[in-house]
Amino acid sequence: LEIGDSVEDDVFNSFFMNVNDQIEYVARNLSQDPQLQNGFNAVGFSQVRKYASCFMVGEHSWGDHFSCCIC
Repeated sequence: LEIGDSVEDDVFNSFFMNVNDQIEYVARNLSQDPQLQNGFNAVGFSQVRKYASCFMVGEHSWGDHFSCCIC
């Protein structure tokens, strides 16, 4: 999942975009993906933690439809 329209945008945004804006961007994109409507599993490194915590609890919670492994 890139945060932006290109690899360059993704790298820039991962360092300089407000974390709350990153979470909103990711939540919006994941919630609009029809293949993920019944939930999904996530595996990731480093920054996945900030997204995972918001998807497990909070306003973007996927509840029982989300599981995550942080490496």
